[in-house]
Amino acid sequence: MALTFYDCNRVGPGGTLVCSVQLGGRAIRGRFDPSPLEYGDGYLIPIKRGGWLGQRYALAYVDPETRAARVVSRSRRYMRLLAVEGAQVTFAPDVDARKRKVLHVAL
Repeated sequence: MALTFYDCNRVGPGGTLVCSVQLGGRAIRGRFDPSPLEYGDGYLIPIKRGGWLGQRYALAYVDPETRAARVVSRSRRYMRLLAVEGAQVTFAPDVDARKRKVLHVAL
């Protein structure tokens, strides 16, 4: 099953894009950055946390069976996923993606 993004809007400083997501035709609760990566049987995807003034992103794991997003990292100011290799996820911590950071995923 593939993720489907819809109802996308630009928000906050830098105009980051957040979208609603469906998996197999069913909506997943939350608003997400459209940069998912396949991981195991599911997906890793940044989920938006907080409100308009205090928006942050955390890494979430979407399980295709439950169609639920489970947060698996602490929040960061921004997160766009770039690559996953083993348990290491490379992401851009800013909108222009000049920097790269790595975080360890433990599910």
